[in-house]
Amino acid sequence: MIPCDPALPAAAHLLGPGARPLLEAALAATGGRLVELRRAQVLYHPGRDLTVRYAASVAWPGDERPRREALMVGTSRHGPPPGTLPLEAGDLSVGVWRYPFDPALPGLAHAATAEGASRLAGRWLGGAARVRVRTYRPGRRAVVRATGADGGEVYLKVVPPAELGGLAARHRLLGGLVPVPEVLAVDEAHGVAVLRALHGEDLRERLRHGGRPLPGAAALVGLLDRLARAPLGAAPPARGPLASVARHAELLARVLPGEAGEVRRIADALLADTADEPVLPAVVHGDFHEAQLRSDGLEVVGLLDLEGVGPGDHLDDLATLLGHLATLAVGAGAARSGIEHYLEDLRRRFVTEAGPAELDRRVAAAILGLATGPFRVQEVAWPEATRDRLDLATRWLGRGRAGESALMAAS
Repeated sequence: MIPCDPALPAAAHLLGPGARPLLEAALAATGGRLVELRRAQVLYHPGRDLTVRYAASVAWPGDERPRREALMVGTSRHGPPPGTLPLEAGDLSVGVWRYPFDPALPGLAHAATAEGASRLAGRWLGGAARVRVRTYRPGRRAVVRATGADGGEVYLKVVPPAELGGLAARHRLLGGLVPVPEVLAVDEAHGVAVLRALHGEDLRERLRHGGRPLPGAAALVGLLDRLARAPLGAAPPARGPLASVARHAELLARVLPGEAGEVRRIADALLADTADEPVLPAVVHGDFHEAQLRSDGLEVVGLLDLEGVGPGDHLDDLATLLGHLATLAVGAGAARSGIEHYLEDLRRRFVTEAGPAELDRRVAAAILGLATGPFRVQEVAWPEATRDRLDLATRWLGRGRAGESALMAAS
């Protein structure tokens, strides 16, 4: 289903067959010929903006064979993103760019090449860099892993230059309290921070492989308790899962209209009791889940991605972690039972922070947000995967209500 968005008339083209002739025209202007095209990522805020990343094969003059390229097309209610190649036809107004030349992330073209990474971080790598892009969200951020011949390793975080100062300051302020990556250097002009690599292993990978020691609830809660005492100063509030329900529900209803009624039912249930909820005066992570944590077994030795850190509700971090684990378990195959066992162990401890209905409601809200993921990364069967996550959110809503009823009956 191609969403109809009156504020973004280009959406029907970018998410449908109209994307190919558009990109053919853009490439022809620079001498390229489009051979193959596939949508790989969609960043969509209904009524506001849309960016689509395409995996393409392009034949360039002088090359013996077509070259793999990542091509981006963006549009907003204000027109094409600044700095992009504009294309206009009738009510169609979009901007095109090619990876790594992202106009909002000028540091990406430096960080994502061996030569650029060596220049930025060679002193910590001990030689010429090899680079691998770990994350790229067009116009938002990127993370590049750089390694050297003698085993040196750093991460290059690329953000819009105006955001770099705040990011570096958060790392430095939190470094004495929680295990965050040390900022080794910054390139202020281009928006790149060179971060020391942390030891340990990604907790998500430990869960997927199974059979490895995992940090318990006490280690995780202790980490968040130390974070809560951070002297962060004035910072925007962290956005908890309930605060994002309306935005996620709008996107899901737009891209999967057959499920719009179910999406609205879930959203209404989640938002029924949020009007007077206070924000607790604590510093929280804002996106606390297993891929942000590094572990060497029973201890947490690394906390990543600090962009969302700010004042908020401690319970939101706990619920976000449980929502991610519940969603991860669904597609984990043989590792599913181990992940679910870990999830239940954590929930038994976390539920002491609030009643089960309140914790599980926020878990369901986190899962609703994750239901946008299959569409965002354009999974082959994304509608089915989205419905599975909506069903999971519904089960967690019912679980919390049942637990609260049981507690009331026992009292």
